[in-house]
Amino acid sequence: MTDRRKPSWREGLDVAASSILLVAASVVLWKAWPRASEPREVPKLPIEFAGDQIKGDLQARIGMVQYSDFQCPFCGQFARETLPLLDQQYIQPGQLRFAFRHLPIERIHPLAKGAAQAAECAGRQGLFWQAHDAFFVQAAKLDRGSLLASMEEMGADMGRWKECVDSPQTGEVLAAHLTEARTLRISGTPYFLIGTVEGNRLRVRSVVSGAVSFARLKADVDSALASVR
Repeated sequence: MTDRRKPSWREGLDVAASSILLVAASVVLWKAWPRASEPREVPKLPIEFAGDQIKGDLQARIGMVQYSDFQCPFCGQFARETLPLLDQQYIQPGQLRFAFRHLPIERIHPLAKGAAQAAECAGRQGLFWQAHDAFFVQAAKLDRGSLLASMEEMGADMGRWKECVDSPQTGEVLAAHLTEARTLRISGTPYFLIGTVEGNRLRVRSVVSGAVSFARLKADVDSALASVR
């Protein structure tokens, strides 16, 4: 027999409260979701390539600076899917200088800073991009033990690496990236600055952030290339 009793006032309140919480959660997620179409302010002054991890030809006339976080899922998506396409079409042919900067968002990604320091110290041994790729693949395992295991697999000099990770100088590199990000009003990752290279500086032409597609970045890179031909 079907129960046709009317819902009680308490059940009605529970349903209403659940609906309100669901709507509120949806609004929060919508606001937090990185949208590549949002307009961003283009820096008026050139940006120095200083202390960045560089991929590509230093003589390339086009540059891209990325601010990234090793626990950021959209940064990981970019590293695994989009960066290889940029590498194949623009970086390896010598058209694009790609620079990586750290912006660990510690309030939501507590292991990102440690991974950033580990990657910087891998870079002291010429292993930055290997660490970059490995850390984004193992984004759920960035504790000290997992980082140690990864560096051993890469064949790093572990004594030098551990000394570097614990050095205040390594923290200064990350602090410099954070200071520059604040100056440029960058608060989230991934964040891309794209433009033309003038000596050791980037004259920014466009800014893109969030879960950006390869097609969008390609359009901005092609536009920058067209401006120097």
